[in-house]
Amino acid sequence: MVYDQKPALKLMSVRDRFLLSKVFSLTYFWIAVSVPYLLYRGLSIDQALGVIAFYGILISILEYPTGVIGDYYGHRVSMIAGNLLYGISMLVMAMPGGIPVYVLASILLALGGSLISGSDEAFLKTISNDFKHDIARLSSLEDFVLMVVAVTGGILASFSMTLPVVLTGMFGFAAVAVLLTIQHDATVRDHKQHEGNIFTTARAGLRKVRHDRVLLGLIVSFSAFGAVAQAVKSLFGSFSDVFALPVEYIGVLVGAGMLLRALAKRNAARFDHVPDFMLLALMVAGLALAASGSIATAVLGLLVFNSFFGVIAIRSKVRIHDGVEDSIRASVLSFNSLVSRFVHSGVLSGMGFMIAASSFSQLMMYLSVLIAVASILFISVKIPTARRVTSVTGYPR
Repeated sequence: MVYDQKPALKLMSVRDRFLLSKVFSLTYFWIAVSVPYLLYRGLSIDQALGVIAFYGILISILEYPTGVIGDYYGHRVSMIAGNLLYGISMLVMAMPGGIPVYVLASILLALGGSLISGSDEAFLKTISNDFKHDIARLSSLEDFVLMVVAVTGGILASFSMTLPVVLTGMFGFAAVAVLLTIQHDATVRDHKQHEGNIFTTARAGLRKVRHDRVLLGLIVSFSAFGAVAQAVKSLFGSFSDVFALPVEYIGVLVGAGMLLRALAKRNAARFDHVPDFMLLALMVAGLALAASGSIATAVLGLLVFNSFFGVIAIRSKVRIHDGVEDSIRASVLSFNSLVSRFVHSGVLSGMGFMIAASSFSQLMMYLSVLIAVASILFISVKIPTARRVTSVTGYPR
């Protein structure tokens, strides 16, 4: 596989150009103003939430099929198509119209996002000389960029509600432009030469997950960890009702949580000497601390959980990649995303019910038990060294 260096970006390695494209594709100011924007366009609150829910359901359905497309036609090709659709979806979203217009935009957005999901990490795996370092860098970069754009999107919306939507689309096109500078001549053929057709690839991915109990255990445990970590934002949001915390402080807490998690991911290698059970015990202890009843311990406990999740997240990603062949990598990663989305939806639904029916402290105890069970599963399943599938490359970092 040969990657040509374009003159305009000749000083950037393939890996750095990939990371630059990820920064552009993650710069979706839209995330901060999605519901307010749809209300601004004349939708009622139930219609706006319905459009957002439709997008969430659709991207979950598309996760695995688009991962298979990435494995069959090439991960770079899938990312280019995904970012292109992503940009187009934002331009459609920026148009004045009714529900049909925004449903169409949501369809394009879900298709674009699912084409990127899975293929991005799979592509990084093929070009990386030090995948553990690079996946930590990518994961921390994702959290940091999302934190910045969430704040910036609200500021942009104060000038014009349409501005963050249009800029999101422009950054999607910028990601396509960067990816096009990475030329290749063997990616597609390498993925096709040992598989009969795209349906064979789809079956191979599902067969791998179904029969490899170690891999399935890692996916399930990581999904549980990630579901609770993603719910931390909503838990902080509930503080306005549970602890009567002013809304302006909630944004600070959400930002602090994302920043700490990004820093933990970036420095995950510093914790290599710390065994899994200690990190997982600290995550459980954080949730238990949050259940003690005061706002101070709730904040501290959730921040502790979020931080150590960052380290465990990198270990989980590396082990999942170590157990998967290149030919079905995006398919398996997309299956992982699919499971994560469903577990996250279940956790969020349960959270809303438990907060309304019981108390915040009881909810934290339930979540700590969930993480404890997932921790036992995580510790019990490790990819043996003899089974690890790695990619040896000579591409410049």
